Amino acid sequence: QYIGKLMRDEDGDAIQYALDEFDSSSQRFTQALHELEVWRSKLIDDPNGAVTDYIEHYPKTEVQHLRQLVRNAVKDKTNGKNTGASKKLFQYLRDNSKYHE
Repeated sequence: QYIGKLMRDEDGDAIQYALDEFDSSSQRFTQALHELEVWRSKLIDDPNGAVTDYIEHYPKTEVQHLRQLVRNAVKDKTNGKNTGASKKLFQYLRDNSKYHE
């Protein structure tokens, strides 16, 4: 009952919007993943320019860590290997985007 009382005063649309980001069947969740995939592709294809753009968009980013992850992903792509660097980069981008909200 106490939680119900607290919820009456809250914005239901804002709560639903936040929940949709975690619901894998929602359009918001899909859109967020797509945006991260676009960032990852940009970072791997054009590391210098894209890192600068990413840092402008997410100013609290750990720049050195991001650059290392991008270097590893570019190295994998160049060498035709799959050491999981691209996946690690994606996970960092996902975690970093949550941190900046």
